[in-house]
Amino acid sequence: MQTNLILEVRYWESTAPSVLTEMVVESPVKAEEIAQKLNDISKAKGEDHSVYYVQSTQLPPLHKKEAEVDDDEIPF
Repeated sequence: MQTNLILEVRYWESTAPSVLTEMVVESPVKAEEIAQKLNDISKAKGEDHSVYYVQSTQLPPLHKKEAEVDDDEIPF
């Protein structure tokens, strides 16, 4: 199952950036649109330390019946 994470990355002057999960969206197109709107809002508010990105990922199924996945393909 593919899912898209909208991540907020906050950049700090004195420490490493922090990464927060803003939301999870099923559609990659919708996720990109939301991330762009969040970046526009952040820019309009004058918040220059936060940037929103979309990270797509493939999640394994919860139940084996949902997919024909061999246990050897799962990395744990």
